[in-house]
Amino acid sequence: MSNNTVCMLCLIGALSLSTSACSMMQRTPMPTLAITASNHCADPAGVAMRGNAVTIALGSRPTTGYGVDLVNQAGRVTDMVLTFQEKKPAPNTMQGQMMTSPCLQIMLPTEWQKLTVIDQESQQHWHFSR
Repeated sequence: MSNNTVCMLCLIGALSLSTSACSMMQRTPMPTLAITASNHCADPAGVAMRGNAVTIALGSRPTTGYGVDLVNQAGRVTDMVLTFQEKKPAPNTMQGQMMTSPCLQIMLPTEWQKLTVIDQESQQHWHFSR
């Protein structure tokens, strides 16, 4: 729901609400996260947290063409939910025959307090908090 929609609902629901009351109800937009992808990650498979960085690692894969995609980012700056999926090579395509260890490192805003990371395929959840 957009901030304008929230304010419209405030004004329609109770004409006595001021625009300052509506602005208090606005959600803080999610920040743009710094994301780094790698095909040679030293982290074991899974999700790990170090400081403000969360790493999503797939573990060893037999060819190139694998990766990690961040498919959804929801919540607030302090309470975030990140959903990822494994990117797999398309069927019947040529791939480099080499071991890879794909991962994604995401730098969280300094204000984060709670983080949930979800694997879209398996629905496994990882929970972190400060």
